Amino acid sequence: MPALGAAPLRLTLRAWLTGPAASDLGAAERLRAGLAVAAAAAAKHAAGPGARANAGTGEVLRANFLLLCDAVAAADGHLLAEEELCFTAAFRVLPAATQCLFLRLHPRRGPWFRLGSLAYSEVGDAAEAARALADAKLARLLERAGAADVEAAVNVLTAPELAALAARLRLLPAGRTSGNSRPQLLAAIAGALHADPPATGRLRGAKVREELVRAVGPCVRLTPSAAAAARRLQRIFFLHEGHDLSRFLVTDLGTACYPRYRVWRTRPVWRTREALLAYEAALEHAALLDAALEAGNVAAAEAALQPAWAALYAGEHKVPPTPPRPPLTTYPAAPSPLASGAGRGAWPAAPFLRRFSAAWVHVSMATAGVALREKQRRYAEAADLLRLLLGGECCYNRRGEWWVRLSIDTEHLGRPEEALEVAEAALADEHICGGERLDLQRRILRLGKPPRRWRKPAWASTLPRDPPEVRIEGRPIASVLGAKSQFWSADGSAVGVEQLALLHYATEAAGGWRGMHCEGGVWATLFGLLLWPALFAAVPDALRSSFQTSPLDLSTPGFYLNRQAIIEARLAEVAAGAAPALLREAWAAHHGVMCVGVNWERQGVEELVEIADCVGGSSLAGVMRLLAQDHAGWAGGMPDLLLWKRGESTEDLGSARLAEVKGPRDALSQQQRAWLAALASAGLHVEVLKVVEPGTAVRKHRRR
Repeated sequence: MPALGAAPLRLTLRAWLTGPAASDLGAAERLRAGLAVAAAAAAKHAAGPGARANAGTGEVLRANFLLLCDAVAAADGHLLAEEELCFTAAFRVLPAATQCLFLRLHPRRGPWFRLGSLAYSEVGDAAEAARALADAKLARLLERAGAADVEAAVNVLTAPELAALAARLRLLPAGRTSGNSRPQLLAAIAGALHADPPATGRLRGAKVREELVRAVGPCVRLTPSAAAAARRLQRIFFLHEGHDLSRFLVTDLGTACYPRYRVWRTRPVWRTREALLAYEAALEHAALLDAALEAGNVAAAEAALQPAWAALYAGEHKVPPTPPRPPLTTYPAAPSPLASGAGRGAWPAAPFLRRFSAAWVHVSMATAGVALREKQRRYAEAADLLRLLLGGECCYNRRGEWWVRLSIDTEHLGRPEEALEVAEAALADEHICGGERLDLQRRILRLGKPPRRWRKPAWASTLPRDPPEVRIEGRPIASVLGAKSQFWSADGSAVGVEQLALLHYATEAAGGWRGMHCEGGVWATLFGLLLWPALFAAVPDALRSSFQTSPLDLSTPGFYLNRQAIIEARLAEVAAGAAPALLREAWAAHHGVMCVGVNWERQGVEELVEIADCVGGSSLAGVMRLLAQDHAGWAGGMPDLLLWKRGESTEDLGSARLAEVKGPRDALSQQQRAWLAALASAGLHVEVLKVVEPGTAVRKHRRR
């Protein structure tokens, strides 16, 4: 891109909404949205990376925030109300230095900031900029604040300052001027500020307020309405609670690099402002629930769950049906190709955008609420709630978990026949796969013994058997309760159970394997590099901003179904042995670019190529297909260790195996069993390595 002042930059705007979906936005709105996106891209790149980096951090934030406001107003203007419009209007007329101060303070915790500690080169005089913000009603100064704000401002004081203030106000017990904790000092000051005896109390409260303002000094805070408006604009633009203007900043300064792809929007995420506000309220409820659960406060958790229960009983989660999962691997057969486009015309457009709905958030909260009731052994209530969740259409990737929990809770209630019927009904759910399906099948075989069932299901003979088991002896080191187990290695050093296993496999007696403890890490990197064209293919509404490291539909069935031709063509190349060339090509073209799952530091490209050669094209394609068909379902449970070694001739590319490592008291989960079976079906050697304590019989290659 030319630098500013160089040759003019020509922009070409093509229609990017066509067909029936175009009716969601009028022609004028589409044109304005396209122009805003094009203008933002042009302004962002016209100066060149060097010029943008030299502009200063605050100036970069300011310029990009104005572009963000323009893009949101053009593409999602129907979501903006008076508060956002007033905020952006007031913000635009502020001096550049004042705008920079607002954007510097917005992501910080606060809410109050001492002006004396604010030093930004692009702001200059922080006190003057703060007064301008206050005059525009985007901030408050401490001397103009009310009692509640003054109380919050006390948090900027250090512990010694708090102690000195409390001593001045004579709030400490006689003879005790030190050793008070920060919470004690804050509580004493707050109590004095809100003292409520008659006249003397009011005078005392006023005096305390004056002393607080004097002790804290000049301070500024953003008004809640301005902070909320800025937060809402960023939420609409980024669609990610962890993203803010720093995404622009790290990109412009060259600290981070996002993939290049076509941003393609055919519809708004929220059709009405009411839907957006409901989503935001649900996020606040979820945050309260998370905080309460983390603190172990059951009463607060129950209070936070009330909106979720109300939404669930009102049927909010019963939205139009989502697309079915694609056919998945049946054991022990390998994955089979899917029929192209079957029934696609009947599916609602962009169903993955429903995750940005209040219903979706409330269902996630309700799932946590079910777990809370199960911990309290309130199994009847938990079972009723699970039936409600299964009657809806949100969070379909959780349906397997719900079915399993419902069967278990019903069994806890002493109703094994009903628990069996629940498990049998669950197998007809098209969203059940992997470890959850295997778990349900095993439950059916256990609960369905005569006289409940006299005949085994037809699929019983196809259930995967447990893989071979290798046992090695490990001398445990006494550890703190709850800490990860450690063992003595042959050279006398302390190692974890996985490292002990790697040392075993590296010995000549065990085969001299190279290896790593990676679980799914290396497979995620291989997936990202080999399927890069599919990840960032032009699929409507999957890539909605320039700051995504994965498409929005990655963890849904639509990821595979919408890109089936691209994925299968790529996997055919992998199966034919082209993985090394594809990896080198992707590494050279995208090195350093952020992509979901890709770790550029853990392995070099030559090590990845060696792993791909040893795994083999057909097996590698099978694993990648599983991850593409159901990325969320297969996200966990991959074996701990990946082992490989080169062949002894040029014709022999090498071999690989995977091992799940278990300590003396560990057992396989159903998801781990499902992964081991799927990998074995793909042609890979898998086994379980069991570390046993001295004196335990060591058995090798035991098959159950």
